[in-house]
Amino acid sequence: MPRIPTAHALKNSLFGRRIKHYSRLAYIQLLTSLGMEMQAGGQPFQPSRPTAIVVSHEASATGAPILALNLVQQLSQSHNVVVMLLKGGALRQQFQASGTALIQARLAFVNRKLVKRALKTACKQGNPEFALVNSVVSAPFLEPLRGEGIVCLCLLHEFVTYVKPLDIFNEIGRWSSRVVCSTPLTWRDVLCHCNDLADVQVAVLPQGQCKLPEETQTDKPQRAQQSSNVQDAATFLQQLHQDTLLVLGAGAVQPRKGVDLFVAMAAEIIQQAPELKVRFAWIGSGYEPDYDFNVSIWLKDQIIRSGLTNHLVMLDESPAYQDLIDRSNLFVVSSRLDPLPNVAIDAMLAGTPVLCFAEACGIANLLEQQPLLHSAGVAPYFNCTAMARKAVALLRSPERMKQLGALSREQARRWFHMPSYIKALIKLAGISRTEVEQEEAELLLLRQKKLVNATFAYPMQRFTERELNQHYLLSWRSNIQARKPFPGFHPGIYREHQLVQGSRRDPLAHWHRKRQPKGPWLVPTIQPRDVIKRLPASSEVALHIHVFYPELLAPILDRLGQSKVKPDLFLSFSDPTIESQICQILHNNQLEASLHPVPNRGRDIGPLLSELGQKLDRDYTIHGHLHTKKSVLIDSSTAARWRDFLLANLLGDAEQPMADIILAAINSDPDLGLVFPDDPGCLGWTENRAHAEQVAERLGIQQLPQAINFPVGTMFWTRQGALSNLYNLGLNWDDYPEEPLGYDGTMLHAIERLLPQICMANGKRYAMTHVPGLSR
Repeated sequence: MPRIPTAHALKNSLFGRRIKHYSRLAYIQLLTSLGMEMQAGGQPFQPSRPTAIVVSHEASATGAPILALNLVQQLSQSHNVVVMLLKGGALRQQFQASGTALIQARLAFVNRKLVKRALKTACKQGNPEFALVNSVVSAPFLEPLRGEGIVCLCLLHEFVTYVKPLDIFNEIGRWSSRVVCSTPLTWRDVLCHCNDLADVQVAVLPQGQCKLPEETQTDKPQRAQQSSNVQDAATFLQQLHQDTLLVLGAGAVQPRKGVDLFVAMAAEIIQQAPELKVRFAWIGSGYEPDYDFNVSIWLKDQIIRSGLTNHLVMLDESPAYQDLIDRSNLFVVSSRLDPLPNVAIDAMLAGTPVLCFAEACGIANLLEQQPLLHSAGVAPYFNCTAMARKAVALLRSPERMKQLGALSREQARRWFHMPSYIKALIKLAGISRTEVEQEEAELLLLRQKKLVNATFAYPMQRFTERELNQHYLLSWRSNIQARKPFPGFHPGIYREHQLVQGSRRDPLAHWHRKRQPKGPWLVPTIQPRDVIKRLPASSEVALHIHVFYPELLAPILDRLGQSKVKPDLFLSFSDPTIESQICQILHNNQLEASLHPVPNRGRDIGPLLSELGQKLDRDYTIHGHLHTKKSVLIDSSTAARWRDFLLANLLGDAEQPMADIILAAINSDPDLGLVFPDDPGCLGWTENRAHAEQVAERLGIQQLPQAINFPVGTMFWTRQGALSNLYNLGLNWDDYPEEPLGYDGTMLHAIERLLPQICMANGKRYAMTHVPGLSR
C-alpha cells in the first residue's frame, strides 16, 4: 500500500518549498497590485510649505504611536505632513486629522513599488524633504523611502535585548540617513550585540514631552473594567489623605516594566521606615490576575506575601493619570530596560523627583548632568534595597524632596522641550539632505558606468539597477555587510589608502573619477580563461586536507582527479574512528596518502601549523590546504554553497581545471606566494583584531591595515617560503582554544585573516581566483 506523506513532510519537501515560494510571490504581487490605503488628511496642503513624512508602525494609544502623533501635530505647524502607518488603531483618526494625507499598508506589507505609487499620489509637488521613521517596528518603510531618495531619520527607542531578529538593526543602519536615539544607553546596547553598526551615524536627542491624545474609544474587555483587583484612579485620589505620602509607578503590566521590582522596593521602604505614612500606587493597563497567568497572578501573590495589601494599590489606566503624577511625592521607574519613558518625563515636568536604576533607564544618563539629582535618584542596577534607602531619605525630608522636585522641573523643561526636539530633527534632516544629494550623484555614476557586477556582488538577489547600486553604495556608506563591486577590487582598501579618514565619499565612484588607478586595492585574479604556461611536476606539489567530515572527502578527491598535477596527499583527522573510512575512500579513488591522527584542537589550520607545515614548506615548492567544511553554525544550504564555491575556485573540474591553472601561475611567477578565492564579502578583523595583533607581533609585523583580503574559509595554495615564519612559530596544540569554538573571536580566526599579511611580509604578493558565474 503506498505511503501517504505527512503534512510536515510535504511542507518540507522540494515540491512543498516550491509551492511556498510561488505562493509568497503571488501574495506579494496581489498586495502590490491592490496598493496602499490612502485618505486625505484634515490639514490643507500648502504649496509654500515643505513636506515631511512621519511613519508609525501602528495607531494604537501606546508609547511610540503617541510620540509619532505628537511629531505630526508639531510638524504640521510648519510642514505639510504625510502620515504613513503599517497598521491602524485607536489614534488613526487623530493621525489623519493632523496631517495632509494618511497612507496605510494593507496587512502590514510594504515594498518600493507600493511606497513609490502612494507618494506620487500624496505628494504631487515632488518628494518630501525628509521622513521621521519612528521605532524599530517601522523599519520596513526605511528601504522604500530611501529608495525614493528621501532623507530618513530613524527614531530608535528599543533595546536589542527584546527585539528579534537582530538583522533588523542592520537594515536600520544601512537605510537610515541618521539613527536618532533618545539616550546613549540605547545605542550602547545596540553596539554590544551588533558590532557591524559601529560606523552608523547616530545622534542622541532626548524627545520632548508628549501630550496624551484625546480620549479614544478602546476595546478593553469588560473583565478588566469590572475586576476587583484594580481600583479606579480618580476614586483612589479622592480617598487618599492629604498627609499621606504617595510613591507612584506607571506603565503597562509586563515583565519589562519591572512592576515586581516596584513591589519589592515598596516592601523595603516599609521595612526601613515603618513610621512613614506612605502609600504606593502603580497605574497602567494589563493587571488581570484572574486571567493573566504570566505576570499579574504572580504580582498579586507577591503583594500579598510581602504584606503590602493595605499599602500598595494597582490602578487601571485612567484620565486621572496626570492628577496622580501631580499628587505623587516620588516617582519610581523600576523598568528592566526603558530608554526614556514618557511617564518619567511627565513626573519630572510636574516637579516630582524620579528614582531609577543605573544601566536600565535613559533617565539615569541624563541625571548624570546634574549631580544632585543623580546622587539622590539613581540606584545601582536592580538594587531594590539601595533604591529604597534613597526613597526613604527623601520621604523623611520634605524640604529636600521639594528642592529636588524644583530642580527636576527646571532640568526637564530644558531636556524635554518638544519644539526644540522638532527643531533639532529638522536640522539633522537638512545636514542629511546634502549627503543624500551626494549619494544620488554617485548612484547615477555607478549606474551609468555599470561598475557593480550584480552576478558577483549579489548572486542571490534580484535587484533592479537602482536597488543594486543603492544597496551597494549604502552598505559601504554604513560599513554594514559591504561587498566588492567586481572581482579583485576592495573598496575598503582603496578608501584606507586614498580617502581622508571619515570621508563619506563612495570609494568605487572616487576610484572611477580618478581614472581607476592601480594599487593594493586592485588584486590580479586568476580565472579559468588563463593560459597554463608551465605546470610544476607532481612531485613538487603537496596538498593537506584536514578531514573532520569523511563524507565530504570523496567530492574533494573527485575534483582533484580532474587535474593533471597529482600532488602528494597529507590527510589529518582528529577522530580515530574515521580512519578506516578515510582509507576506504582513498582506495576507491586509487590514491595513497600520508595519514596523520591529531588532537581535536586548532580546527583545520592547527594540523597544518603544528603537524605538517614545516615539512610541506621544506620538501615541496607549492602546497595547498583544504578541509571538509560544513560550518555547523550557519544553515546547511549556505554552508554547501560556500564549500562548493571554495572547491570550484581552488580545484575546479574537468572543464575549468583551477588547480592546474593556479599551480601554473605560482610556478611561473616567483613573486606569487599565496592564492585563494576572491570572496565578494568584505569581512574585516571583526572580533579578531586583538588576537591578530598578538600573533603579528610575534611574527615581526609592525602594523596591520584596517581593510583586508584574506582566504575566507581558510583554504588556499601557497609557495615555499611565503608562510615559513608562521610555521616556524612553533605553535603547539595547547596554544589553540578548546572546542567548542564560537563563530568568531579566536586566534584561529585571526590567523586566517593574517595569511596575506604574512605572505607580503615575506616579500611575496598574493592573488585571488575568480570563476565567472560563481559567487556566494
